[in-house]
Amino acid sequence: MDLDSQQEGIVKLAAEQKDPEHNSKMMRFYSFIVITAVSLISSCQDSNVFDCEATLVTAENEVSISGEEMVLTGGPFIGGISDIQAVDSFLVIKASAKECPDFLYVYNTDNGRFAGSFLTKGRGENESITPIYGSTYLNTSGRQSLYLFDLSSGLSYGFDVNESVTDGTTQLLSLGRMPSSTLYANPIHDSLHFARYPQPDGIVGELIDGKGTVKKKISVYPSISGYDYFSNLSSADAVFTGSSTIAMAMLNLPQINILDISSGERRTYAVGKSYKHWKKIFTEGEQTMYYMGATASDRYLFTLYYGVPILDWVHGNFISHIHIFSKDGHFIYDITLSEKIEALTYDRASTCLYGADQDDRIYRYDLSELNL
Repeated sequence: MDLDSQQEGIVKLAAEQKDPEHNSKMMRFYSFIVITAVSLISSCQDSNVFDCEATLVTAENEVSISGEEMVLTGGPFIGGISDIQAVDSFLVIKASAKECPDFLYVYNTDNGRFAGSFLTKGRGENESITPIYGSTYLNTSGRQSLYLFDLSSGLSYGFDVNESVTDGTTQLLSLGRMPSSTLYANPIHDSLHFARYPQPDGIVGELIDGKGTVKKKISVYPSISGYDYFSNLSSADAVFTGSSTIAMAMLNLPQINILDISSGERRTYAVGKSYKHWKKIFTEGEQTMYYMGATASDRYLFTLYYGVPILDWVHGNFISHIHIFSKDGHFIYDITLSEKIEALTYDRASTCLYGADQDDRIYRYDLSELNL
């Protein structure tokens, strides 16, 4: 713009400012611009890493309960419990023992008696390198089996607990190979698997049959690099029994993400407003430990919640909570536990929860009075 044009513009602006009606219109215009800008900034800040609208929820009921210790008898002395899973009338504990090379230690839930140890570390038959629990499923014989995904080999197996206890040897059924770089895998009804793996543009999920055929591909977390997700966010996942709906309770964010794999519908239920600021996790050093475990029935999701800085959790400065959600997202119960629980499983047979604490003790939680 030349000097003459600038002078003409100044004169025109001065004339317009003498017009009250024009001034009023301009004020309304500027106000609209400011409000729109603030709205845009807010919408960017109030984002959800799961790429859908989040619903902020509070517990409908708050109760406190104490667990009944399940004393384990017989077998080797185990320690370092990292996961537990109720399968029929057994509790399968992933732990270690000095005098035994196995991963899995099985106990009767009715009396705590040792029923056997299984799955030795290795690459041979009925062996595994890095087995990760993926909940239970019904095998071809109609029995509950424990789904295991070997992170090192990318293979999924079905561990037949009843048959292993009866025979005294590890009974593993190969269920198929998951895609390369798979980090999470869960069984879905009709002998399908839902595998998730990182890509530069997000976490990708594939619904796969036993022959390795991809039935469906979903971008589970499209708002973030898959590699950043695994190293900074992560989640504890559980599939609602007999369905294609998976719940993902986030480790470093106060939210539950629910994905219907068949329809692609996605929902988020947040118990705190900090879910909006997930990007800060990559710039701020201290993180908060929210959800550590998840297990589900056909109607309810049971999650293990803390809500404390990670360093506090590491030093045992936390209170364990069980958050119970219905399948449609109602936050039904916030249960405060007397024990410091670090692993959780739901027993379909007794409708009880089992938890393992910091000192490798097992507790049983009777939920019958909750009227679920």
